[in-house]
Amino acid sequence: MLRYVLASCHNMTRRLFLLILTLITVIGLFLRITDYSIVPPQNEAYDEVHYAWGGLTWLKEGTPRSWSYFDSYKNNFYIERFGTSWKIVWPLIEKPPLYFLASGVSLLPFTGADIYSVSHTFIRLLPILLSVFTLVLTGLVGAKVFSEEVGLISAALYATIPTVVLANRLSVTENLLTPISLLALYLMLTENNSKKISSAVVVGFLSALALLTKQIGIFVGICAFIFYFYQNMYKKSVVAVSFSTIGVILFFAF
Repeated sequence: MLRYVLASCHNMTRRLFLLILTLITVIGLFLRITDYSIVPPQNEAYDEVHYAWGGLTWLKEGTPRSWSYFDSYKNNFYIERFGTSWKIVWPLIEKPPLYFLASGVSLLPFTGADIYSVSHTFIRLLPILLSVFTLVLTGLVGAKVFSEEVGLISAALYATIPTVVLANRLSVTENLLTPISLLALYLMLTENNSKKISSAVVVGFLSALALLTKQIGIFVGICAFIFYFYQNMYKKSVVAVSFSTIGVILFFAF
């Protein structure tokens, strides 16, 4: 009987934690969508149009084209958009491909004949959506590492700090890399020491995605390898390294 009561109290606590985390996430989303298309200003991060143009041209024309001022690109032309002159080059290969594709897919329904005139109103929808996952995962990871109270405080801070709110509106790679990294970390923290490698496969897949989002994303695979190796889960450490290696190969193949 006592065991049943304790289990019921624990379940109620968990439900309350999830309810409060949901409310924090809704508040964070509201803060992020308020005037999101004009604040920060459109010239705050030119990478926003870099990924939008690159992804859309890749999906629509088969070759990624976007602005770059590296002299090594021989194919180029200039356009005027948003009060700035842009040097458009192709094929664009200087950065990992995943965020180009994610940005392009998210903008396909909102793009007319002129790809280079796509509005920031639509460009910033993807990072705002991704920030919702980041908010939830911040709370879950904080609760797993410390306590549910710490998890809620962490999520509340992430949801409301002005600089974080503004940064989450920008369509840049970090806003995809962060939820991928947090999800991989959460899965590792919930590792149950079983011999099944299914969780390691997912973590390995996420490590490859992290690398294909931004070069620094290789740290996800490195951390996964160290974590599994330290826990004497040698097969899982090999899985993590294998997926990271595949990510490296795909990056250079691109």
